[in-house]
Amino acid sequence: MSPPDHPSFSGDRTPLDALLPGQRARVAGRLVQTPGRTLALRDASGVVELRDLPEDLHPGDLVALTGLVDAGPSGPPAFKVAAAERLVCPARPGSPHSPALLEALAARHRMNRAARRFFDDQGFTEVETPNLVEAPGTDVHLAAFQTPFAGLGPVGPAPLWLHTSPECAMKRLLAAGMERIYQICKVYRDAEWTASHNPEFTMIEWYRAFCHYGPIMDDVEALVRALLDRPALAWGDSLVDLSAPFERLTVQDAFLRHCGLDLLALDTAEALREAACARGLGPLPEGEAWDDVFHALMLTWVEPHLGAARPTFLIDYPRPLAVLARAKDDDPRVAERFELYVAGVELCNGFTELNDPVEQRARFEEDLAHRAALGLPACPMPEAFLRALEQGMPPSGGVALGLDRLLMLSLGAQDIGQILIRAVEAP
Repeated sequence: MSPPDHPSFSGDRTPLDALLPGQRARVAGRLVQTPGRTLALRDASGVVELRDLPEDLHPGDLVALTGLVDAGPSGPPAFKVAAAERLVCPARPGSPHSPALLEALAARHRMNRAARRFFDDQGFTEVETPNLVEAPGTDVHLAAFQTPFAGLGPVGPAPLWLHTSPECAMKRLLAAGMERIYQICKVYRDAEWTASHNPEFTMIEWYRAFCHYGPIMDDVEALVRALLDRPALAWGDSLVDLSAPFERLTVQDAFLRHCGLDLLALDTAEALREAACARGLGPLPEGEAWDDVFHALMLTWVEPHLGAARPTFLIDYPRPLAVLARAKDDDPRVAERFELYVAGVELCNGFTELNDPVEQRARFEEDLAHRAALGLPACPMPEAFLRALEQGMPPSGGVALGLDRLLMLSLGAQDIGQILIRAVEAP
């Protein structure tokens, strides 16, 4: 039996966005205070102004109301209350989540649905791969969450990790014969918490077999246009033209343009650091590896300018920064990797996939040695993925795109916490 102050609810009710002038209806939702200090009713579909509400009801109460939709001489319709029932009188004022966050969740639903429609129309198959994996990847810049598996039956205890990407698992499906695949999934990365990072976030990742990174960039361009669905995007000080062809800019040209540095000629940490400091781009700490110096320069001097006038694909990364990507045939110093930037916001990371098992193992070993030198936790070699490469994976292209950041751009949110529910509430 329900307690007296929490009666059960039965019978039909009309969503607020379905009310028609002159209609008699039963509605339910939460009482909210308007800027004019009157009370309105809010449900998941919208808000309606109330008239003749009993005085013993207060903001925050969950109520069921019966009455008439009154169009009035001017302005939006209001709901004239004939009978009211309090369903819940909150013990704590306020709401667990803001209306803006609830609207963001509804916008996320629409974006996910549109993304699935986009890929379904192109003949892709949606797949699901495990979130718990035996090997989380070797990338020195990513930290994985580890959890112990107690074992059961014939399977003994073992460490498992929450995946930082479904990449290796999806490429095993390419090796097994699937050709166009995508998935929308949660991924997990420890020690990531900023205005644009959350330790748990949502990616859409897809692959095309018998393909290189060019058509994948075409996919990204078409998908971003479809999901943002507007000719231009205002973000910060930028007005980004989404109707013009997206720019394709090499990393080498980006560093020449924004730093005045010939990046590929500066192939040691010392050379890159000295050249940067000579141009007033420092100071940069001594003792850092080449990729650390690169990322420091990239974050401060290059990234903020990318995608300001139109979205920019940053392409052809130096080989040490693309452990899973295929080197270019005409310049093995760089790999066929790309990222997309819109108004300085990085949205995706894609490659022409490396499918040589010998080269891939060697790159993983380089990463593991680098991890050990930095004192980072050891990671197991991704043997299941390497076995799949040994069995033969077709030439392929793939990409992972952050749906949270795309939703931030769509809604004008400046902090990722505005569009998702964080696991930990910041003080």
